[in-house]
Amino acid sequence: RVDTPISVESFVFRGHGLMRFVRVVSRCSATLTMSESSWQVLVDMDGVLCDFEAHFLARWRQAYPDASWIPCEQRRHHYTDCDPSGVYDTARTHAVISTPGFYESMPPMDGALEALQQLDERVRVCICTAPFGQGSTASRCEEEKRSWVRGHLGDRWLDKFLCVKDKTAVSALLLIDDKPDPTNHWRLGGGDAVWKHVVFSAPFNIDVPACAGKQRLDSWARWREVLLPLLNVE
Repeated sequence: RVDTPISVESFVFRGHGLMRFVRVVSRCSATLTMSESSWQVLVDMDGVLCDFEAHFLARWRQAYPDASWIPCEQRRHHYTDCDPSGVYDTARTHAVISTPGFYESMPPMDGALEALQQLDERVRVCICTAPFGQGSTASRCEEEKRSWVRGHLGDRWLDKFLCVKDKTAVSALLLIDDKPDPTNHWRLGGGDAVWKHVVFSAPFNIDVPACAGKQRLDSWARWREVLLPLLNVE
């Protein structure tokens, strides 16, 4: 990790049926109190702010020009290497994702940057993303995502950025995420969320039972009509 100021914020973590307080370390430049860190909207990065799918496919075809691939529209699982097509094996998928610069160079989703900043004028918004991998791989992923935020949104947004494995540890009214069940982390198990999940639509989450009955945001062009009523904001 680079030598930057670190703030430590306390959140209620509900894991494995137990209630306990944990200290979530985030790389913010200012220390927040609990009341100040009570966000209204959490926004995921991969597949929500950033076009992870198109970026991965381009990098895959560049790294393995003779390998099979499928169009993004045919993807049917949130985790790329778990896609039922079987074309993306774990070893090569992780090699692409963990290549230095991968996360920093993801393109923004259409309309995401403008919508995010307009939403932030109305309510308290925080970018809440998970790092890929463990150890040094996760640390590099976090730093690259911070660099992405700085480059596309400016330094001010570094105070509104959290990189955590378990998003149920963060309090908010809404979480916008393309993952069908953001409360369930494959390694940690997850806990009970206080936020309501708004599904950011993607080909792999259209017919998933975990998304049934949830509010959807099909594109950033619809953020006003979808999000503001949920927040009781005109």
